[in-house]
Amino acid sequence: MRKLLLIMMVAAANTLLAQDIFQQKLYAPDLVLKYREEASLSADQVEKIKSIYNGELAAYNSKKWDLDAMMVKLEQLISVSKVDSKAAMAQLEKSLVLEAEIKKMKLDMLLKVKNLLTPAQQEKLDVHKDEFVNERSITAPLSDNQRVSLRVKPGKDPDAKPLYVIIDGDEKRMTGELPADLDPNTIASMEVLKGTTATDKYGKQGKNGVIIINLKKK
Repeated sequence: MRKLLLIMMVAAANTLLAQDIFQQKLYAPDLVLKYREEASLSADQVEKIKSIYNGELAAYNSKKWDLDAMMVKLEQLISVSKVDSKAAMAQLEKSLVLEAEIKKMKLDMLLKVKNLLTPAQQEKLDVHKDEFVNERSITAPLSDNQRVSLRVKPGKDPDAKPLYVIIDGDEKRMTGELPADLDPNTIASMEVLKGTTATDKYGKQGKNGVIIINLKKK
């Protein structure tokens, strides 16, 4: 069990590192097409980038759905009181193979897009590199990372929502809704407080639990 958890932690760290490199050095089609005029893309470049994106989308979604199912199975395997380590390890290996295929597909697409752009166009797009990319995108920062997730299960009262505390350096923001523009790549750590621990620290606002999100230092 300890070996399984260690492999999952290493895989998650490698995933985040690869995604950071992709975001820093390459260009998501969504971003390029959004700022096509600012970057002075030609009509031919726009059509080629659309073709590259659409050509990969069906295969990407198919593999992504398969990976989602594999990770659900892995979660089931390790959730029981006595884990079948052999079965869990085999399931993890299968998911890692598929995840590698997805990353190769993503990298190939991003390289094709970058090679269509001139150095001047890349420079204009660089100013938007830190912009959040919607999760539906094939190039979303965490779209294919199944080991980093935040799920809040609703209780009997649908209005009983947890308090979200977003900490960014010396700034602290409290909200009843998870910000839609929150970039997962900026999250350094998360902490969940429940019961008296939450109310002792945040009073009545924490009666439904508190989710503390610490952002990375800029």
